[in-house]
Amino acid sequence: MEATGCYGDALATYLHEQGCVVSVVNPAQIKSFGGAQLRRAKTDKTDAKLIAQFCQDMHPAPWTPHRCMCESCRRWCIACPHSRIWKPRNRIDWELQLA
Repeated sequence: MEATGCYGDALATYLHEQGCVVSVVNPAQIKSFGGAQLRRAKTDKTDAKLIAQFCQDMHPAPWTPHRCMCESCRRWCIACPHSRIWKPRNRIDWELQLA
């Protein structure tokens, strides 16, 4: 699946918990791959086929959930220090993240 910040984390976590192998890929990589395939059409159906072809050809690394997947962090991922998109507001927040 394409990386969508915290929006795709719930789906990726659910699929991982169900035993599926999940890969979360930068959308720019898939776009570049599509350009190399000379694909110009942009619909949901062609995007899905392109992502499937990308995974078959490139074998992206499996995704694993963040170490902190408590319910509040899933709901408010922007505030979670373990989230990829969390940014410390000040020195104290930064030190709390490192603790």
